[in-house]
Amino acid sequence: MTKARRGWRAGLAGVLLVGAAAAGGLAWQARQYQAALQPVGPGPLVAYELRSGQTPAQIAAELQQRGLIRSAPAFLRRARQRGVDTRLQAGWYRLSPAAPVDGLLDQLRAGQVADLRVTIPEGLWLSEAAGRCQAAGIGSAAEYQRLATREAASFKIEGLPAGATLEGYLYPDTYRLPLDAGPRELIAAQVQRFVAVWRELTTAGAPARRRHEVVILASLVEEEVRRADERAKVAGVIENRLARRMRLELCSTVIFALGEHRQRLLYRDLEVNSPYNTYRHAGLPPGPIASPGRASLQAALQPARHDDLFFVLTADGRHLFSRTAAQHARNKARGEAARSGS
Repeated sequence: MTKARRGWRAGLAGVLLVGAAAAGGLAWQARQYQAALQPVGPGPLVAYELRSGQTPAQIAAELQQRGLIRSAPAFLRRARQRGVDTRLQAGWYRLSPAAPVDGLLDQLRAGQVADLRVTIPEGLWLSEAAGRCQAAGIGSAAEYQRLATREAASFKIEGLPAGATLEGYLYPDTYRLPLDAGPRELIAAQVQRFVAVWRELTTAGAPARRRHEVVILASLVEEEVRRADERAKVAGVIENRLARRMRLELCSTVIFALGEHRQRLLYRDLEVNSPYNTYRHAGLPPGPIASPGRASLQAALQPARHDDLFFVLTADGRHLFSRTAAQHARNKARGEAARSGS
């Protein structure tokens, strides 16, 4: 083989090697690019505000800083490929790190702005409402509790005793808030809703009485009753016992004093040393024990008139009412027998 032919072949081999290396490099870059477009991974939704006037590069950089995308350059490149880099809509979003880049671009291009939603059911304790606040991404449970206890007076509720918390005034409902809202905004919305419902009820011919006492009574009804047709009657029993200076002896107040929900109370639980323990202390407890809804507030404002002094829960969720201790003892025996299946 001549020297020239050997040189030609060597040159061709070099070109092929360079070409193969280049092709390999392009394939590697393509794989890297596709990997950069994949989701970051599982994680909670992140509140993100895309502000008017932001450049695509600024948006990409912020998304990477917030842990929502793997690579700002890859996000920007993909946005340009799709022709949406200058068409992203301003607003608040709830973005997921589990979404691929294309999914995020779709959301930002469509302007799928979001808000914060939280549902507070009837009968929750303040501490439980705080947990709902945190779970909804509005803010920490600790901050919610701090505001609703130590700074309760700042929400300016008429008739709220000095030193009282907002227990009972955090109205149960579904709330929609801006994504930049925090626990204070949620509490303010709950208090505002409470005041609105109170005004509706008390301007509809309901008898006037001290608001705090009504809220306490309504919270007792909320915790003791599950059937709507029994709320006013239970409120009447409580009123009758108060009028006779009888201890209320309500298990719900003991549970609140213990600070944890229990399916069944023991006799020793009834001795818990707390002003909320209505087995030991006469009269209403010093404050509400839960957040009452509209029906319980209505029942507390307009208790049923009757002579019953006792009620006991049955297996089907109803209550048996009685006027005397002897009748009550028989009803308790019936209720316990039904629950045990005997």
